[in-house]
This record gives sequence, C-alpha cells and structure tokens, in this order.
Amino acid sequence: MVAPATLIEEQPFEEDEAAEAEGSPREGQCPKVARQMSGESKTALEGPRPMDQPSDSKDVASSSTGSTASLPRPTARTASLTNLGNTCYMNSSLQCLAHIPGLVDFFLGGKYRDTLTINGQQSEDTHGKVAEAFALLLRRLWDSNTHEIRPSDFKDLLAKLDSRFIGNRQHDSMELLEFVIDALKEDCNTVKGKKPYVERADADGRPDSEVAREAGNKY
Repeated sequence: MVAPATLIEEQPFEEDEAAEAEGSPREGQCPKVARQMSGESKTALEGPRPMDQPSDSKDVASSSTGSTASLPRPTARTASLTNLGNTCYMNSSLQCLAHIPGLVDFFLGGKYRDTLTINGQQSEDTHGKVAEAFALLLRRLWDSNTHEIRPSDFKDLLAKLDSRFIGNRQHDSMELLEFVIDALKEDCNTVKGKKPYVERADADGRPDSEVAREAGNKY
C-alpha cells in the first residue's frame, strides 16, 4: 500500500532573502554560492590585497645608483599574461619562473647586472638580451599597478633567437622552459666565452642526492 504524499508548507520569500543576506544557503542552494554572495567572502572574490611596502623602496628600472640590494615584491600576486594566439604554453611557463623566490629576487634586486659583462665579454649568442628582457618582464609582472601584460616583446625576442618559437602556434612548455633557463644561465654566467671542461666524478656507490649535488655545483 502506497502512503499518501505529505504536503510541505511553502516558506515565505522574506526568509529566503534574510538567509541570503546573512550568507547562509537557502534550500537547494550550493553553500559555496551562498558564501560568495555574503559579505565575508567579498575580499576573497576581489583577490589578495597588495603587500605593505617600506616607504623608501625604489623601482629597479628607475634606480640610477645600480644598487644590487634585494627589493621587496610590491604586490601579493603577479599580473596576468595575455594569450597571443596559442601561447598559453609560454605564459604558464613564465608564471612558473616568476614565482621562484631566489630567481625573482636575483633579477628584481638587480644582481643579474653584475654578471652580464665580465672583462668586457658577454654571452656569445644572446649578449645579455634574454636576462634584460626577463628582468623587465618580472618588474611588470610584480607591479601592483599592472593587471594584465601582453608579452609580445619577450615572445618576439625568443622567436629571433630560436626559429621554433616563430609565430603564435602551440609549442611544448618544457622546450620553452629549457631554452629560457639555458639562455638566462648563459647571460648570467660569470665565465664568458668557451667554458672549461669539468669531468664528472663516478658515483662509486654514493647516494644519488650526493652525486647530483656535486654535479650541480661543478656545473
């Protein structure tokens, strides 16, 4: 025997409005949506607030002293990068590099400038251009007044140096990362010209971590 259906009394509309105003979910409403409609999640929707800066901080681009002191990053997040066709592979790679603390501090602090020219010599292939372009890109990405960047200048430089990156077609992110990192390494290498050959020592049963650290230090 089928039990008779139970009638559910309809709730007044005013209670729904009150629940929405308080941020609590109405019947059948996703709790996440309710939180986004409430006042307490307004800050989260707007994004993180800029970090506090000391009053005497200076922009690397406008500094005339050439100081290599590390500068604080002026905002809690980077700006976005505009997609130039199918260049999401490049944008995602550059954002990854832009969030490596040691690398960012090295370029925003201006320390890279001391490595571009050693005894009147620069890197043979890129002549410091990739390092300078990358430093400029980082300054723009971490500028609190910048919300979106069109990285066409950096993209054009990569295309001039390597024909793989000509045009706005899709490419492999790992290939671009390897190229940019290798170019930065060459531009900022204090040994210019032909590099001396360094033989790698055999593992001889040592832990992989120890062998890898030794190879990295010699490299």
